[in-house]
Amino acid sequence: MPDYDLPLFDIHTSHDDDFLRHKALGNMILENPPKNLIIGGDFLSLDSCSFYDSKKICSMDDDRKASVRAHELIFGPLHAYNKKRKKKPNGGMKTYFLYGNHEDREKRVRELDPDGFASLVDYDEIMAPYSYWDERVGYGEVVTVNDISYTHIPLNKMGRPMGVNPIYRQTQGHLIYGHTHTMDVKTIPQIATENSVRMVVNAPALLPQDQKEHYCKRSTTGWVYGLMRVRSHGPTRPFSFDFISTEELISQYT
Repeated sequence: MPDYDLPLFDIHTSHDDDFLRHKALGNMILENPPKNLIIGGDFLSLDSCSFYDSKKICSMDDDRKASVRAHELIFGPLHAYNKKRKKKPNGGMKTYFLYGNHEDREKRVRELDPDGFASLVDYDEIMAPYSYWDERVGYGEVVTVNDISYTHIPLNKMGRPMGVNPIYRQTQGHLIYGHTHTMDVKTIPQIATENSVRMVVNAPALLPQDQKEHYCKRSTTGWVYGLMRVRSHGPTRPFSFDFISTEELISQYT
């Protein structure tokens, strides 16, 4: 596998997770580390902060423990390998953590309880421990890595997720985003003296194969489960990628 970047969207780690895809990710990264690892949002379900469940299905400590285990499985094999060779934990891999709408839940909790228990909790450390991540990117914000922009979901002026057509119209360069749990690839020709194309991809969700979240039981079908390994070829040429389903990932790397 040539040099590649690894964006991961909508993993939705939860307190009752089987953690098989996290373990597979750790083994895949050890075998062939990406140049850049990008968590594209909704790494945690963060159900302890849910406003959609009248009865909380887990505690904040449950979410914390799930995050700890997920990080240990994803980063542990690479860190152990580099430690034996007296290298930096991540070696040369750079890491980016983008907040999604699920991570954004904690803001509403703190707004409702500014002087109570929520003010004492370091949610950032729970969701994205400082020792693992080089950069953090807020919900709706964008980071550009190797001529490709990443965000959980582009937001409109009202702070709401954009639809597909506005994203196509307003995106200025290559973009990969998540949130919908579907997969869509669009190439858009640009006006230029030489051939120029920008590419917009709605990335799949790295959920357990065929699982639907409890709050989406009645939503439409069409979710795509897996990840993309991405290779950039510059700002005016389409980037290339290969798709690996969650089922295939676990089969190959566990």
